[in-house]
Amino acid sequence: AAAAVQPPLATENPATEAPNERAPQANILYVTADGSGTACTIAQPCKIQEAVNAAATGDEIHVAAGIHDDVVGNGTFTQTVQINKNVTLRGGYTTTNWLADPDPVANETILDGLNQGRVIRIFAAAPTIEGFTIRNGVATFGAGIYKQTLQGSVIRNNRIYANSAIGGAESGGGIYTQGADTIVDNEIFDNFANASGGGIYVTTNGGTPIIQNNRIYDNTSGTAGGSGRGGGIYIFTGQATVEGNVFYGNVSNFGGGLSVGVGGNVLIQNNIFYNNQATYHIASAGAGGAIQVSEQATIVHNTLVDNQAPTAMGGGLAVTSASAVVGITNTIVVSNTALSNS
Repeated sequence: AAAAVQPPLATENPATEAPNERAPQANILYVTADGSGTACTIAQPCKIQEAVNAAATGDEIHVAAGIHDDVVGNGTFTQTVQINKNVTLRGGYTTTNWLADPDPVANETILDGLNQGRVIRIFAAAPTIEGFTIRNGVATFGAGIYKQTLQGSVIRNNRIYANSAIGGAESGGGIYTQGADTIVDNEIFDNFANASGGGIYVTTNGGTPIIQNNRIYDNTSGTAGGSGRGGGIYIFTGQATVEGNVFYGNVSNFGGGLSVGVGGNVLIQNNIFYNNQATYHIASAGAGGAIQVSEQATIVHNTLVDNQAPTAMGGGLAVTSASAVVGITNTIVVSNTALSNS
């Protein structure tokens, strides 16, 4: 059950306040896949977009298990749900007991783009999104989640898979973010980007995104003979922290697991990279089966094992710019393979 909001502590000047003044209560809205109307109550749950439309800042939206797939066009954007408020969306509930703690494993709550549009669009807000399966999104940028603001959202404990950013230079199959988000405890897999960032694409000019404790696997970016970057993650610009994640089975032309672009400055700490692959095809070029860096990176306490760059250099790590600044400390690099300089 949602924790009750406690009244504020007494201030030093209680006489200036109303005798029974209390902090405003956060409202809870209730959603089912077959909901209707705009009441969004336990007795009359609504659909997810109706709940977002009705919510106020600080509200929670509790979403019951099921497939939520009402893909709606709005101007130039098409998505299952768009969010422009600082609210919490939480999946994993059941209509038989809304008051029980959410369990996204037992009560899988699916937001589905039906391969007709992206799944979630976020703009002018910093919501919390947790406990969902986010799948089958298709868009040019951010097919699973498209975050268009610098404000820091929380994306936590979701399964994000089978989303595709397709077209020409499109990026961010699973997540595309421009903000200082916290992306934590997610499973991000089997996503595709035609250009870069199969799992996650980051570009930010403010704040430091934190990507932590995720499993990032079997994502792909780039095309045969192309120059895609970051099968798992691509940090194009800005600072970021990438910590405590496990990367495996990701593929890109450069940086199968992780790529740091020409505007990036990234702390890469306590991660495991294994069986990632960079497929760039020029023998004299550095590709980076696990990690490729073009600008700045601090690499601390990582393990890089069994990664490959079969047609280029740098099976484990490739630094591909003469001006790049890379520090490596207490990192295990073992059993990686490349055409040369593994």
